[in-house]
Amino acid sequence: MGDSIENIKLQLGKYQKLLLTEGADKNEVFSEASIQEHKKKMIEAKNIEAILEVLISFRVNALQISSELRSNLVHDLIRNDIFLIEETKNNNFVLELFDVPSLVQPLCALISILASKIKGVDYLLLNGSSILQRVVDILRKQENSTVIQRFCLAILQKASVKESTIEVMLKNQMINWILKLVEESVIKEVHIFSVDFAIALLANILHAGVTLEVLEKNNTLTKDIIERLLGLLKSNLAISVLMHILICLAYLSKERFSVQAEQCQLTDKISEFVEYFSQQNTLETDEVDKRTVLDLCAHIFHPKDGVADSSQSMEYNGMKFEEKIKEFENEQSELIFECFPDETNS
Repeated sequence: MGDSIENIKLQLGKYQKLLLTEGADKNEVFSEASIQEHKKKMIEAKNIEAILEVLISFRVNALQISSELRSNLVHDLIRNDIFLIEETKNNNFVLELFDVPSLVQPLCALISILASKIKGVDYLLLNGSSILQRVVDILRKQENSTVIQRFCLAILQKASVKESTIEVMLKNQMINWILKLVEESVIKEVHIFSVDFAIALLANILHAGVTLEVLEKNNTLTKDIIERLLGLLKSNLAISVLMHILICLAYLSKERFSVQAEQCQLTDKISEFVEYFSQQNTLETDEVDKRTVLDLCAHIFHPKDGVADSSQSMEYNGMKFEEKIKEFENEQSELIFECFPDETNS
């Protein structure tokens, strides 16, 4: 049972060519009979190559489905219990697949599809958090920007909308891990997907009640997080990353953290950032992004009086910052089945 990495490269390469073909039928439905046939082949597979083929086929079929049918597909995969999670009342089938190095990437890709819906996350957590813990373990062993790192972050970010998953994140010190990743991205190249999903994951972690309770009892940790986030504001980061940094700071600007916020000069630093950012020269195509950042600041922070604002985006209109954050996040809510051009090079 040798590894089949060349096989996965070949089959994904063929799919990527298909994806670029204008005539590819993206409205084709992945039928229940086909799902059951795939599941049966995977369970009865006699070797790693056969399992690999099924995992890739699951994924290729999912990627060919049009966006409006993706939600139904996830529900169909759950209903057919493709990982035997309901039938066996344990996670052993998935965990054993994770033990095979050549299956990790396609398995993470398929799990990320399931995690795209809350019901999919519920399915993965049905027998406890061992699948999620394994994803974290795999993530922490990856070098930056690998395809596997990206899939793991996608899974964790999607799963983190369930507060029950946050304890796993805290136990594994994911706050520090994420901040370190973003800090590293400032001085050396890290794939934007990794940075984007990592900081979005951090925002979900910091929004959770269990996290806020932990931080309330640990002034030093809270202060460290605020200082590190503030330190990133003037870095050359993508707008989406910057927006989530501001959202993270918004969660830590609440009254319960007022002492730490004052010690870190949070209000002054945000005001300085607004003045700095409003004066940055931007291309006309970037002006909308610039105004979006300043608008978010206006809604979730109370800017310091007297700060110059040439963009006139700092007029506070009374919207609660939670509502503004939700408005921003709703714009990012399309159901995503990731497919990376460099998967076949991993």
